[in-house]
Amino acid sequence: MKLPEDFCQRMKDLLADCEVPEEGFFESFDTPSIGGLRFSRSKTYPGEEEKILKELGDEIKPVPWCDGGFYTNFEFPGKTPYYHAGVYYPQEPSAMLPAQVLNARPGEYILDMCAAPGGKACRIGEDLKRAGPFGHKRD
Repeated sequence: MKLPEDFCQRMKDLLADCEVPEEGFFESFDTPSIGGLRFSRSKTYPGEEEKILKELGDEIKPVPWCDGGFYTNFEFPGKTPYYHAGVYYPQEPSAMLPAQVLNARPGEYILDMCAAPGGKACRIGEDLKRAGPFGHKRD
């Protein structure tokens, strides 16, 4: 992909300032993106995810750092009844990591300042089990 020269220079400067190697960064724009789905644990039973993926004709490739996360080959994951029922959420696999490691617990206060569309917030909500400070089950 031909990237604007100004962008390339700004990124090279930023990466150098942060002492982050630029190796692979620019090449990543020429490689296909890897899709992912994160299943809602409040709408599925353990092991049901594999059954759904098989039914939809997708491979079963778990994302190692996310419970209920799977790599996917779906071109249009938003066109299935499972998506519309909230059974899974299309989410880039790297975006699954923050909520997983946060490991939110019922009753905790969580301030989500991440950008939309809300995949991490949905996962945090599942972890809180509707028992956060504003949930329906709090004493």
